[in-house]
Amino acid sequence: MNVLVEIGRGVRRERREHGLTQEALALRAGISRGYLSDVERGKRDLSVTVLFKILAAFGSPDLRDVVGGGPHALEPQHLLLKIVQFGTPP
Repeated sequence: MNVLVEIGRGVRRERREHGLTQEALALRAGISRGYLSDVERGKRDLSVTVLFKILAAFGSPDLRDVVGGGPHALEPQHLLLKIVQFGTPP
């Protein structure tokens, strides 16, 4: 699975579990609702900074809350390493 899609699905899952609309989460994270929508659909190549803004908006900047699970999931530290090394996740 594409890393961006995996992150997007995790963000959407967490947002719904927190009972937030896209508008509310975007406001908390300081990004636009359109940007968040693109992230959730795996269409946005987000930076580590934006990813952590989104995590902080959930009240827990723990990457494991958003990424992980499934047979092909990357461990959070490996995911971050790929994002930082290559700029664009695989």
